[in-house]
Amino acid sequence: MSKQALGFDFGTTNCTVSIFDSEEGIAKTLPISNFSESKKKSLANQSLFPSKVGLNNDFEYVFGDDTKKCERDFVWDNSKRLLEHNTPIYRGGVHKKPIWVAIGIIAGVFKELKNLSIKTSSPMVITVPANSYSVQRSLTRLAAEAFNFNVDQLVSEPCAAALGCFNYIKNLKHILIVDVGGGTTDIALLENDFGTLKEIEIEGLKRFGGINIDQKLFDTYKYEVELSTDSETLLFRDLLEDVKIELSTKKKSKLIFKDQVIEITRDSIEKLIEKDIENLDKTIDRVLKKGNVEVKNIEAVLPIGGSSNIPAIRNLLKKKFKSRFINLNFEESITAVANGAATASAINAKIIDNLSFKQCLEHSVGLRVWSGTKENKIFKAILEKGSVFPASAVETFISDTDESVVALYESTSGKLKNNDTKLIIEKRIKTGVMHVDVELTYDDDGKIDIKTYNINKGERGKLGDLGDSTEDSQGYIKNLQSKSRKQGMDLKIDNINYIDSQLTQKKLKEWSNEFLGKYKKYKKVSKKVKNIFKKEFKDEFVSINKENISEAIFKVRTELDFGSTNDAFMFARGILKHSLRVVFNIAGYEKLHHFQSIHKLLGERDVVYQTTQKLLPEQPLEDIRWLIKVLQKSRYLKNLGHTNTQEVRDSLESLRTILNKFSHGVRSSFFGLFTDSLDEYDSSIESNILNAVYKESKYTPQDVVLLASNVVYLLTSLINTEEYKGKDRENLMKMLESMLALEQTYKDDF
Repeated sequence: MSKQALGFDFGTTNCTVSIFDSEEGIAKTLPISNFSESKKKSLANQSLFPSKVGLNNDFEYVFGDDTKKCERDFVWDNSKRLLEHNTPIYRGGVHKKPIWVAIGIIAGVFKELKNLSIKTSSPMVITVPANSYSVQRSLTRLAAEAFNFNVDQLVSEPCAAALGCFNYIKNLKHILIVDVGGGTTDIALLENDFGTLKEIEIEGLKRFGGINIDQKLFDTYKYEVELSTDSETLLFRDLLEDVKIELSTKKKSKLIFKDQVIEITRDSIEKLIEKDIENLDKTIDRVLKKGNVEVKNIEAVLPIGGSSNIPAIRNLLKKKFKSRFINLNFEESITAVANGAATASAINAKIIDNLSFKQCLEHSVGLRVWSGTKENKIFKAILEKGSVFPASAVETFISDTDESVVALYESTSGKLKNNDTKLIIEKRIKTGVMHVDVELTYDDDGKIDIKTYNINKGERGKLGDLGDSTEDSQGYIKNLQSKSRKQGMDLKIDNINYIDSQLTQKKLKEWSNEFLGKYKKYKKVSKKVKNIFKKEFKDEFVSINKENISEAIFKVRTELDFGSTNDAFMFARGILKHSLRVVFNIAGYEKLHHFQSIHKLLGERDVVYQTTQKLLPEQPLEDIRWLIKVLQKSRYLKNLGHTNTQEVRDSLESLRTILNKFSHGVRSSFFGLFTDSLDEYDSSIESNILNAVYKESKYTPQDVVLLASNVVYLLTSLINTEEYKGKDRENLMKMLESMLALEQTYKDDF
């Protein structure tokens, strides 16, 4: 019976899974792509699965390219980079943790693997950026384990890429990997020693990847189009990404957005990333210098990742390394990491016995300590950057107070106030006036264990000397464990509560179940509502009585809760926004100048509006409260005159009150994405703020029912104006169905 091993490239833009079969003896990608467009689907043996998850109009989660069916407000992506700081992602009025999004993306991959009858219990290696911090690594593992994937190890992407391209380098000694992916760039110098691949030096560019190039394009061309909503902004970004990919093989491309055509050239992209290319060149030189290898001694350069196919990047590598540049084709460049991960998994499972690999630390790991005076704080490395891991080391420190702060950092530069230095933990421990021994262990997954031992000065002689030899050092650690006066701290970086106080194994499992569709309560209620609508409302202009419909819906009993109230609140808020857009669009208000004319007219005719609304929102169709404010003044607007009824006015006033309630405070406020930590103080503050944001963005079943019932009131009021016919009426009716189902579902919860 053949043995199998899996490799999972969890990418910023796409995910790829490969399998190594002992009978075939090679790693090959699995056809998990769900692209609807045949050209994209056929790429790389149909192995690219878009790293996206979305919520559709039937309140179901969909994955990959199926998210095209969703409102763009309800599509989440780019979770990989945000795992680094556990930064919430904002969509549709609520914040989502990046691990929630990662679990959603992996749910889509999991479903595709099950459709292929792949044994997900097979040992698996998941790849991570070489410059990823331990928190990002641990969250990646936790997301995969939520589906019971048998995660054997996390392997850096450059190391996996080298294993995936081993046929090109098996007889060569010094290899350079240049991995330009969707989110980051990794540059790794490796040494091949008779089948043992060892990382010598690694450096990463956290802000150079496909997404950054997309952002530069967006910043350049956003002024050529009108972007009235977040959905349009996100769609425009998606189209720019398609153009960027096309310009890897063509010199010109056309972007079609609404009724506009924008021509973009390859030269324009190259000008935008000119400084990034220079920085890439300097970083390569720095890696080679630190690794003590000259350019002329590099025997192979491998371009990895989708963005490595950008001509400007390839031209740099060809010019610098000439014939030693391995001109991988597009498919090889984007599947090498997944194939290498499967190969690494096969090595670990002893399916392959003539190949091995060793990884090295991209960051130093150590403590913040005082030097000379307590005001002079520095970073003290215990495990040095470049060390092969797994690794373990002990350092002795002194304390002259009853309590001390143990502050653990990962750092590239070793300077506390640099933004490449990240605080991992900060813990106050009882010390007394004594020595403190700190033991750090960095395992082969990049997980950190930290232990402290408080040693009475008079007892130190009993413990022996540290560092006489490797054996003595290990013996010393054992003596510490058995003879220490008091153990001060024992923490593991992959402990869920330590990484994020809001997370538990139960919560992670609950999220995975939601994505797999195991909560069916809404579906049952929704089906009943649809049947009532079909039966009762054959006449297009019949007046809708919400109370009669609600009474006709029986309660659906189930042992399972529906799932996240945040999702339900977000869905109701999204339906409200969509219904308001329908009203304005049908009335002929679509472009920015239309809303400018509304703002000017109301400013001239209405004193209250003039004093309370000085500026027009940047994205009018995105601002629900402004749209409601305008509809409340619809007596001044001829095309919106049909909304000037008592029923509509009452519904708008109720919604305005509700939205004001939820807009004051943390729940609906958002202050942008956090940048890298600047220093030890900002790091801890950042962590506390993010936890507060997430905690305060939780909504109760009562919140959901309150909003949903009032959206129902608005929709019935609009439909009863008899203004909306045909497709427009049908659209409003579908939204009404979903809101009635949502309202009734959550009424059963209290």
